[in-house]
Amino acid sequence: MRIAIAGAAGLLLWLAAQALAFGLAGAGHGWVDPFFFTLPLVVLYPAALIRWRGPSRGRGGIDLLLLLTGLALDFLLVGRSLGEEGAYLLRIWQFEPAAVAIWIILWAGWQAALLGRVLRAAAPE
Repeated sequence: MRIAIAGAAGLLLWLAAQALAFGLAGAGHGWVDPFFFTLPLVVLYPAALIRWRGPSRGRGGIDLLLLLTGLALDFLLVGRSLGEEGAYLLRIWQFEPAAVAIWIILWAGWQAALLGRVLRAAAPE
């Protein structure tokens, strides 16, 4: 039951992030990177929350793989957002700073859950 709830919560958080990203894209005239970078969260958010709710020991390789995936996506997102999409990001930030901030929090949430799990597993008992 815990796994189903964690998976459903992950899907809801992905849906919220994707809806917000759709708004930030502004029909292609805004910051479109969040729209495309949020698509993988349909799998990553539920996986991260299921892993977070699971036992603190075992399968650390999966957690590290997911964290490395997040790190790679972070680098790509930052690179694109500060490069090609920089002007759009600044324009959207001027009009909707709360929406950008909330999307960033949602983006980082799945990674924070995984990092919490890894730290919890590494903590001495």
